[in-house]
Amino acid sequence: MLAGLAQDQEVQAAVRAVNDSSDRSRCSSKAAAEYFRLGRREIAEKFDAEALALAASSPTGETARRGDHGTALHNLALDRADRGDIQGALVAVSKLRDEAKVRDVTSWIVHRAINSGHGPVAGPAIEALQQIAISAQDVGLLLRAADGWYAIGSEDNARNVLSRAMNMVDMGQVQLTGSDSGTAAELTWRLDGAGKAEPIVGIVDKMGVTDPIAIDRLVEIIRPMSPAVAVQLAGRQSEVNRRIEELANIAIQVATTAK
Repeated sequence: MLAGLAQDQEVQAAVRAVNDSSDRSRCSSKAAAEYFRLGRREIAEKFDAEALALAASSPTGETARRGDHGTALHNLALDRADRGDIQGALVAVSKLRDEAKVRDVTSWIVHRAINSGHGPVAGPAIEALQQIAISAQDVGLLLRAADGWYAIGSEDNARNVLSRAMNMVDMGQVQLTGSDSGTAAELTWRLDGAGKAEPIVGIVDKMGVTDPIAIDRLVEIIRPMSPAVAVQLAGRQSEVNRRIEELANIAIQVATTAK
């Protein structure tokens, strides 16, 4: 509100009134976001830089404080990703001291950037996620990177990364979780299904996708394209309640289309 009224000194005073450095970083980041929205880039960059300095210097001595430190950098990275500042988001991630947190936040940067409409500039974050996944031999992250490439229209990169992930599985280096198998099946179908619904059934069976949530998602994706194929997928659903709901939604789809 104060930023909208151009009460810049009051905004600064409000931020400084927050004692905890992690919380103050969050407030400064919010002020930056508002000033960016208002087109006042110079003051926005000032608050954004202050947010990073506060987050990076927040105490890390006690376990709880380390959590606050990580959370402050996490929030700042996502705020920057939301406005398309991918390099800034990656800088915030580079200040994190926990490798697991680095992997998690980098994945979220990709997700948030794409969902906020900044897919065209998300490439560096997807590339960073891909390299982290390869170093950690994390097939789930690698599939998320492949999904990110596909989401921004880079199908060649998506295909190459998906192939690398599946090679890791075929060589016995890693195993797919239930949700990861669903992601792999969906990506394979999107890349190789030629826009037709029918191939998804064979892909699901070949990959052995049995995770109830994964099947649920695939049924939802295929249902508008082909209710008949969606029924076949629902037949792979192991949870009875989910299968009933899937079939009911397919029936609604058929009835709606017939009108």
